[in-house]
Amino acid sequence: LKSYNKRDMLNHLYLLLRDINNIFLKNRGIRDRSRLFWTHLRIKATQAALRIFGVTKQREHIFGMEIHFPEYGGFAHLWREIFIMEGYYFKAGTEAPHIIDVGSNIGMSICFFKYLYSESSIVGFEPDPETFKWLTRNVKVNGFKNVTLHNVAAGLTNGTVRFYKSPTEAASGMNSTKSNMIHGGEPV
Repeated sequence: LKSYNKRDMLNHLYLLLRDINNIFLKNRGIRDRSRLFWTHLRIKATQAALRIFGVTKQREHIFGMEIHFPEYGGFAHLWREIFIMEGYYFKAGTEAPHIIDVGSNIGMSICFFKYLYSESSIVGFEPDPETFKWLTRNVKVNGFKNVTLHNVAAGLTNGTVRFYKSPTEAASGMNSTKSNMIHGGEPV
C-alpha cells in the first residue's frame, strides 16, 4: 500500500472544496450539477484508491461516454480542468457550432464539446503519435459524428518542427517545441 501523507490529504481536500464551489456556483456549462458532483466524487475516490493500492485503471465512464487513457491521474487532471473548472467552456450561438480543437490530447475536450453541443462539428489536432492513438480510440468508441482528427501540430507556417514530450508521462499534455521545457524530453 502506498501511503498518503497529511499534506497530500489536505491539498486534495482543499481542491475538492474549490471544485464543489465551481460545480454549484458557476451558472454555465454542465446542466446537471448533482450528476457532475457525484461523478467528480467517484473519480476523486477512484484516484485515491488506485494510488493507495498501487493499481492502474485505463478506462472510465462519464456522462454516457467511455474514456480510455494511459494513466488515471492524467485523466483525473483533464476531467477537473475541462469538466469541473470548465476551462474550455464557451456559449455558442447555435446548437451545432464548428469547433477547432488544437492540442486535442486524448479527447477529453472533444467529449466536453460533444456533451455541450452534440451536433457540433469538430476538427481536432494532436501532434504526438502515441497520444493521437488514445484520441482516435476515444472518438471511435463513443461514435462521435462530425469529428475530423489530424495527427499534426497546428501553426502559422507549413513545415516541420521538433516536438519534445515527457519520457515518463504518456499523453501528459506537458509537451513543447522547446527542449529545455521538458526535463529529459525526447524529440518526436
